[in-house]
Amino acid sequence: ASRYNELRKGWDLIIDMDSKIGMIGSQLCAAEIVKFLKRMKIQNYGIKFSGSRGFHICLTWNMFPQDVNFKPLAKQYPDIPRILVNFIRENIKENLMQALLVVKPAKELLELIGEAPSELSPFFFVDVENSWGSRHMFRAPFSLNEKKWLVSVPINENQLKDFSESIAKPQIV
Repeated sequence: ASRYNELRKGWDLIIDMDSKIGMIGSQLCAAEIVKFLKRMKIQNYGIKFSGSRGFHICLTWNMFPQDVNFKPLAKQYPDIPRILVNFIRENIKENLMQALLVVKPAKELLELIGEAPSELSPFFFVDVENSWGSRHMFRAPFSLNEKKWLVSVPINENQLKDFSESIAKPQIV
């Protein structure tokens, strides 16, 4: 890992979400993250369909300060991205759970995944990944998912609510 730290000049924050309850879970989660970013006055983010079950929201490297705690931010990967994603998770948790319960009652959510959690948390149904390592890979925009053969297609915020996997078919993209 030390060689990677020497070579790393920066990093983009990719907020990666996957849903166990279908596309609606990922859509609701992405919408809550976008609302949170807006509350934090963050405007320049990108959204893309992952090509599988979720979305990626990207905050580019140039949005961040060069130093945090008097240390170069580039050398603080994956620690700072994990801290940021955990901060986002904590701040969307309540609203995301409410949004999920509006779409489906708790009993139906649990039936969809076939198991019961020890506590009712939205991250049991929709995961916002927060534990990647120094070599974690994210699918590049416009690449194909090798399992679903859908394109990891960039979308705008207005497309999120009514997103359909059909727009990610290779013949359309």
